[in-house]
Amino acid sequence: MSKYYKDASVRKKIDALLEINACIQANMGTKSMFDMKNPIAAEQIWYQFLIEIRKMDEEFYQAIATREEKEMVTKKIYNKRRFREQQAVTV
Repeated sequence: MSKYYKDASVRKKIDALLEINACIQANMGTKSMFDMKNPIAAEQIWYQFLIEIRKMDEEFYQAIATREEKEMVTKKIYNKRRFREQQAVTV
């Protein structure tokens, strides 16, 4: 069982990151004061959050991250377009 389910402080920190990401994603394109107006920046923030989550709880990270996100985090490439272009070149 992951730390997320055993350690209340880890759960609180991870939940805070997930809540911030949900807020960023929900407001994207709304033209509200909370809209980042930059999907690439929002994406990069999510990858930074994934790195933090992985540091706190590897098992929870493995459960929530997609295979592509895991590869991107491992290779330290935080832009999907650039990652996919690089993958196309190496395949």
